[in-house]
Amino acid sequence: MPAFVLVPWGVATTLHAFFDRYSKAFAAYDVDAVIKLVHRPCLVASGPEVIALQTEAELRARFERQFARHRELKVGEASFDVLAARRLAPRITRADVQWTFSTEDGHELPSFGLSYTLIDPEAGWAIATVFPLEL
Repeated sequence: MPAFVLVPWGVATTLHAFFDRYSKAFAAYDVDAVIKLVHRPCLVASGPEVIALQTEAELRARFERQFARHRELKVGEASFDVLAARRLAPRITRADVQWTFSTEDGHELPSFGLSYTLIDPEAGWAIATVFPLEL
């Protein structure tokens, strides 16, 4: 992975707070709260596809499918670690995040990484792109 210039401490703190809100909304299966944290359009790389989610209905359907999968796996908690972050422009930051989920009985599922592009910190961070990250 290329070396990243660290963002200022205040930005790192707000990134951590953002992903904490995102993680809690996801764990609560609160689709409305999750959608508020995602910019439209949002580009998502998933498998061989790159999908542009442009409407609230598209986001809702996507997250409801993810929530159904989490329920099948009996995901209980999620933890994250912001591995690296880089300010790309005054209103744009890239963050590489490692996620680890645990089942309701405490069994840890394999960790995975996602790279996010977040925009507009003045109005509150919003996810503009998501793509897989090799750990």
